[in-house]
Amino acid sequence: MHFTDILPYEQKKRVSVSYLKVNVKAEKPDDAKTVTKADIEIEVTTNESEDKINRVWQHTRDNCPVGQLFEGAGIPVNYNLKIIKK
Repeated sequence: MHFTDILPYEQKKRVSVSYLKVNVKAEKPDDAKTVTKADIEIEVTTNESEDKINRVWQHTRDNCPVGQLFEGAGIPVNYNLKIIKK
């Protein structure tokens, strides 16, 4: 998941985000040719409503090319979105 995808959307929709942190942990066993699982933790500090941030997050997930490739390949991706009110 590339949260850089959120930046043009953030500017277009006027979403205020004061802090954004993304941690990705991917598993790739030695005998595997590619990643077999990914855990993504997103922390957003904002004064926006939780509903608005969730809509931006859904838009980001739906339009992320890497996320789409993982889903198409059947690679499980677990997302944890934490919204911190400013």
